[in-house]
Amino acid sequence: LLLPGEVATVATELEHGFSALVELYHNSARSLAANADPADRPQKRAAANLLLIVDQFEEFFTNPENLNGDTPVPTAQTVVNLLLETARLAREHELPIYIVCTMRSDYVGQCVAFAGLAEALGNSHYFVPRLTREEFKQVIKEPAGLSGCEITERLTERLVYDLHDGQDQLPVLQHALYQIWRAADRGQQPLDLLHYAQVGGLGVDELPAADQPTFRAWLAALPAAYQAFYARPSLGAVLDTHAETLYAQAGEAGGPAARRVVEQAFRALTKTDGGRVVRNRVTGRQIVALVNDPAVKWLHVAALLRPFRLPGNTFIQPFVPEEEDAARPAPLPDTAVLDITHESLIRNWRRLTQWAEREAHDVATWRDLAAQAQRWAANQRRRGFLLPVGSYSYFSEWTARFRPTTAWLLRHDLTAAPAHESPGVSVPHPTAQSGLTTTETFLARSRRNLSVTLFWLKYATRRNMLRVGGALALVALIVGGREWNARRDVTVANRYLDRGVELLKSDYASPQDKADFVVLADRLARQSSDYEVLNFDVRDKPRAEVLLNQMPDTMALDVAYRVAYATLNFDNPDRHGTSDLPDRMLRYQEHKLIERSIVAEDHYADDSTAFDTYEALAKRAVWLSVQSMYYLSWRDSAVARTALA
Repeated sequence: LLLPGEVATVATELEHGFSALVELYHNSARSLAANADPADRPQKRAAANLLLIVDQFEEFFTNPENLNGDTPVPTAQTVVNLLLETARLAREHELPIYIVCTMRSDYVGQCVAFAGLAEALGNSHYFVPRLTREEFKQVIKEPAGLSGCEITERLTERLVYDLHDGQDQLPVLQHALYQIWRAADRGQQPLDLLHYAQVGGLGVDELPAADQPTFRAWLAALPAAYQAFYARPSLGAVLDTHAETLYAQAGEAGGPAARRVVEQAFRALTKTDGGRVVRNRVTGRQIVALVNDPAVKWLHVAALLRPFRLPGNTFIQPFVPEEEDAARPAPLPDTAVLDITHESLIRNWRRLTQWAEREAHDVATWRDLAAQAQRWAANQRRRGFLLPVGSYSYFSEWTARFRPTTAWLLRHDLTAAPAHESPGVSVPHPTAQSGLTTTETFLARSRRNLSVTLFWLKYATRRNMLRVGGALALVALIVGGREWNARRDVTVANRYLDRGVELLKSDYASPQDKADFVVLADRLARQSSDYEVLNFDVRDKPRAEVLLNQMPDTMALDVAYRVAYATLNFDNPDRHGTSDLPDRMLRYQEHKLIERSIVAEDHYADDSTAFDTYEALAKRAVWLSVQSMYYLSWRDSAVARTALA
């Protein structure tokens, strides 16, 4: 518009209302009044129409700062109103001002979110038709000719032949032509099939015979890892080969840690919108937060991403200026907004597609886990809402691998209560940190609740898993290889006993689960081949009693009764076994009850009822008591549980 300080002037004028663009043009030297003197040639020569192009308008719908759910934020609606009002005033005053918005057709339906936009598009839209074969040839040849390059006819024909249907035809072709131009010594050589092969577009067998030795020698000089990028040549593979080369260079510079940082950065630069993987703008500071490594600073991340921003490698914006000194690159601030140049990169770089799919899967997994954790919290954290063993194993493995962070939750807006939560249940929207804490607690409580089950799944044989109270895996292990098996038995025993103590102290484990653990631990200690290295000293102290002492008295008495009751042989009351566990448990109950009766007057004002209850239980257990067999069958266990109930 030939205004002094044009950018600053336009920015200031746009704050003056929706007619600001029209006023700027009308008051500039570019505007020529309809009744102007035809003899005023200088003014006529300076006059010009005003064409305003808004490219990639679909980003209004993909950038989260423009929408609050499905409702536009005021600033976004203001920009749309400015464009609509400018077009209206131009028509009303017959001014040569034109506005062109380019947008992907699959986003047209979302224009209804902005007041007046859908109506304006309905009156003036134009769908760009597909290019014909001859038009594609023009697209290839004419830019090369304008830049002074020579492109062979056979390369032109091959590029047109390799074009496939789809929305990425032009971006993929543009990228391939630029890479071919670079391979041809920046256009100093005629662009030909050999250069197309050197960027990953053509296989060696499809080259002219004269070019095949040259290509084979060139390919053999590359590192073996780089040669693999040329295994599946195609026009679309040119972009994939280019991106894989840059990714491999990042790995060479910093190893697996550098590759992980690059992966986290590109995962942050994409998101899933309505089933489509699209670009996502983020700041450098946000990328560092998502990497979640105190040793990784923004300068390190910026250095790893810089190759993707260099001239010729323009995958990420902002681009590195061509005049920048490579020896002393200008630092990119962590407040800079980074963005993938075009979504064709997402669709044609196979690795990035996999990363985006993995990110979407991780988001879905978190939503599932968070929904179950919130349901548990909303129901007074009752045990029945904890995870079963299959779900717990899946979610615990996922959290250990992925390690979700508050920054990741905020980046995906995962701090709100899940939309599919049970109706009628009021669950407050947690913050990112409280959401993490809730799920961590939920998993920990689920693990405690499943302690015995998880142990059996990990260590028991398939046969023993079908027997309640059956012999532990130790029984099978001690049959052969005495010395090696003894060490392994002790390792398993210690691990089981250590984890079982958490079960005994847990408020979420039932008395029956605790009783089952005491029975199994007692047998485990008795059958262990080396008592000296067990964490529990079973030589000088009763085994089960040591475990019961880990619990409050009332719970210990309940568990002791269940242990004695569960280890009786109801089908064979005259059979003599080798276990003295029932008798020991009855003596343990008697001893504890006597202790409690002595202190009842001072500490247990209402303990007489409890004493009478446990005395009755003890008498009932004595009546049923016999020497127990080594283990109960599944049927025996069912009888015992029915009788106990």
